[in-house]
Amino acid sequence: MVARRSWIVLLWLVFGFAAVPGSAGVLTWTTNGPQGGPVAAIVVDPSNSAVVYAGTNGASRGGGGVFKSADHGITWSRANNGLTFLEVNSLVAARRSLFGPTVLYAGTLYGGVYRSVNGGLSWNQVVNGLVNRNVNSLAVSPFDANTVVAGTYGGVFITKNGGATWHSINNGLTSALVWSVAMHPSLPNIILAGTNSGGVFETVNGGASWQAINCGLTANSVRGLQVSANLPSVIYAATEGGLFSRPLFPASACWTQFAVLSSNGFASVAIDPANDQSVFAGCSFLCDSVYHSANAGGTWTNLGTVRFTSSLAVDPMSGLPYAGNVRGFNAYNGTSWTEQNSGITAQPTNAIALAASDPDVVYAATHEGGVFKSVNHGVNWTNVLDRFAPTFSIAVDPTNQNVVFAGLNPEGLVKSTDGGATWTSPLYAADVIYAIAIDPSLPSTIYISTTPSGIRKSTDGGQTWTLINSNSTGPIAIDPTNPLTLYTSHAFTGVEKSTDGGATWTVLNNGLTAGVSSIAIRPDQPNIVFAGTSTGGVFRTDTGGASWSAVNNGLGNLFITSLAIDAAHPGTIYAATFSHGVWRSTNTGASWSAFNAGNPNPFTTGGLAISPDGHALHVGTGGSVYDIAIP
Repeated sequence: MVARRSWIVLLWLVFGFAAVPGSAGVLTWTTNGPQGGPVAAIVVDPSNSAVVYAGTNGASRGGGGVFKSADHGITWSRANNGLTFLEVNSLVAARRSLFGPTVLYAGTLYGGVYRSVNGGLSWNQVVNGLVNRNVNSLAVSPFDANTVVAGTYGGVFITKNGGATWHSINNGLTSALVWSVAMHPSLPNIILAGTNSGGVFETVNGGASWQAINCGLTANSVRGLQVSANLPSVIYAATEGGLFSRPLFPASACWTQFAVLSSNGFASVAIDPANDQSVFAGCSFLCDSVYHSANAGGTWTNLGTVRFTSSLAVDPMSGLPYAGNVRGFNAYNGTSWTEQNSGITAQPTNAIALAASDPDVVYAATHEGGVFKSVNHGVNWTNVLDRFAPTFSIAVDPTNQNVVFAGLNPEGLVKSTDGGATWTSPLYAADVIYAIAIDPSLPSTIYISTTPSGIRKSTDGGQTWTLINSNSTGPIAIDPTNPLTLYTSHAFTGVEKSTDGGATWTVLNNGLTAGVSSIAIRPDQPNIVFAGTSTGGVFRTDTGGASWSAVNNGLGNLFITSLAIDAAHPGTIYAATFSHGVWRSTNTGASWSAFNAGNPNPFTTGGLAISPDGHALHVGTGGSVYDIAIP
């Protein structure tokens, strides 16, 4: 059984089924966390500064969408109705009139731009003419909420009718990948574009033509741009080689680097809308701080640590900043930073594991937040291993729920013997560990799938390791009836099988036509094995791997990220896909149907885990762990 990220909750005292603690719905996916996740965009509502919006992305894993706070970011709720692409890179807000409602625009990866005219209660996709829908940045006119500029992987686009139609404005823009755009707060025909390799471009005629303004700019990848409102205006550029500024006029003006901030990489910059002398800059490469200048860059103060800051916004009433980073939303109170993630359920999850003896205990390995633990089916989560680096794998000793292994990048394999309260130094630290499998009958025997080495085996609880297969860096499946029988992928081009605990291996590819990304063994008939593939859906063997056949009726050739078999009903199998959610077969793969009620996140990249009784299923996504109760 493979797993990743979770939580499921309910009281189904209905229909006479045993009650499962929590808050998930019967046959409806729900999520309670883990809380936090990458906040890539923050915007304060211009009509009410207590209202803040946060856009989350999921490290190319789907994201959690938009979250809304009505109390300065202390608590949050999802605001995703109609938002079908949840990896949000940019948010902007404007009033349609002096006393009119706020209009929001969200720029997404893959989905283009979405528009909300009711405070995020609902969204509509507005992409007509937006040829490139990988949107990195947005800017909206302060005088016309229908005029929006989008920086994309294919240049700059503009709409003047609220997104009803877009057209490109790239004349003279020689670098197509645009990370950041900014519009002058008082002179909206002046637009700036920060590019991936061409530095900064400027148009003074609303996009009719562009010119590079790179004199003195020694770093050409520009992640953040801002321009002050009051004349003479100042432009600030956050680059991978430092923070720069230059006067808006004349066009021949040169950039000056803020040497006091050295050449650390910056990804974000924000100006206080009520005081353009107050500037904030977020450092995201080689340093972990947010800096503030009260005099337009004359001097700078380090406000403290916010690691890998990707977005900044300023409360216009207090003048204090908000910062988004890979961990979530951070608020500055004048002296220190506080993570405020209550209700933000956007942690990209790489793996999930259940405790065999107590399926209420769930572990989630996240992409930037470390390891989280729930003792009540995911209703509440606690961070038991705090890390800013990816955790790709997690496994629980099937005989002792307090013994847990986690594969961290770059630290390696760590172990806890007290349910996550403490962890050892790495037991193995040479490679990235993508999978962990524990012998169910002899838990001192552990297998890890590593990159670039291959599969390694330990027979002493992880103290020493032996390389047993250099061809595979993929999944590992152990036959529950005969733990000497192992399956793994063969260099992602098929399946290898061992019947002697990994001493020897046989390649079994007869009928397999696609790379294998996941493997599951039917527990009551172990010769029936399923292989999830990257381009061919699901394959099945009834002969222990001697021959394989595609079993994709209703499923198609989707990218399968994980498989899980219901041990209590072994003819039922679940498949998580890269971009189409979860699918279920109740007839050993003969036919499939979508199993996605209530799950708005189709990017189920974080694995599957199912309880021994088959009544609780968990799936890790790019934006949270979702859980479902199954009668």
